[in-house]
Amino acid sequence: MKRIFFTILISLGLIFGNLPLANAETIQFPCGGGATYSVLMPQGVLLDGKNCSGSLTIDRSVQIIGVKAFSGNIKITSVVIPDSVKLIDEQAFFSTRNISEITIPNSVTTINNAAFGFTGLTSLTLPNGLTRIAGQAFIGVKLSSLIIPPSVTIIEYRAFEQVPLTSLVIPNTVTEIGYGAFEQSKLVSVVIPDSVRVLGASVFKDNTALTSISLPDGLTQIGVPAFAGNYALTTIYFCGTFPSGTLPITQTCPPDRQAVIDAAKKATADKAAADKVAADKAAADKAAADKVAADKAALLKKTTITCIKGKLTMKVTAVKPVCPKGYKRK
Repeated sequence: MKRIFFTILISLGLIFGNLPLANAETIQFPCGGGATYSVLMPQGVLLDGKNCSGSLTIDRSVQIIGVKAFSGNIKITSVVIPDSVKLIDEQAFFSTRNISEITIPNSVTTINNAAFGFTGLTSLTLPNGLTRIAGQAFIGVKLSSLIIPPSVTIIEYRAFEQVPLTSLVIPNTVTEIGYGAFEQSKLVSVVIPDSVRVLGASVFKDNTALTSISLPDGLTQIGVPAFAGNYALTTIYFCGTFPSGTLPITQTCPPDRQAVIDAAKKATADKAAADKVAADKAAADKAAADKVAADKAALLKKTTITCIKGKLTMKVTAVKPVCPKGYKRK
């Protein structure tokens, strides 16, 4: 009896254990040198392309380039990613040192941690659908210039660490830049857009070429140390306030920016004064109206008097009560 029960359990385990994969299969696609890469279908996850070589055009059935799919591959030289792909997962192309060229379509919305870390890329166009740049996404890539698309709102920690950038454009959509995001870059001058509210510590750490930086006046949080190892830094344009010692040198507030701040303060003060005048007038008007109403109510208030005529007594109630003829007010 026990053997029958045990056999049934094993059978059920095999049946139900295989249910999630019942409709899944792995398909192989050729990728040069007699090698293949595998894709899990129908999910469209590219699982393993570590033996591919040369120039590779990924099949349109792929929707996700999986974790470490090409990690460590030193035989691929270029990759074309189809517009069917939406996600490039963690370390997907990590340390593919001979890839100098890659096309990332606008369909890609997510590039996860270290996806392109230490690749051989020398040029890069980021997709317009990208909303955030994950931590260490492009660490160690040899880019000299970079334009971040306006779809991006967050640049995470060390996203471009050890990238020798000399030219950088950050759009006015980014609200947060993580710590060490551009560590060891080669930038000389940087403008952080007005949209940024959070700036992580050591964002440009060990960039000895950096001489000036413009911070947004609305910055609410800045990490400490703010500019570690930026020994050439001589100018910080900033009209906001932070605790003493937060910035490594005395900040400079440009006259044009101070004029904008002063104008905004004046506009705020003028509005507050106008609002007070309007509030005072409204209060005075209400008080006057209340007095008129009270006076009117007092005039219309009825009183009661007692009138007598011999042994007869009567009460009269009116605004201005008068005893009837022949009666006298008691």
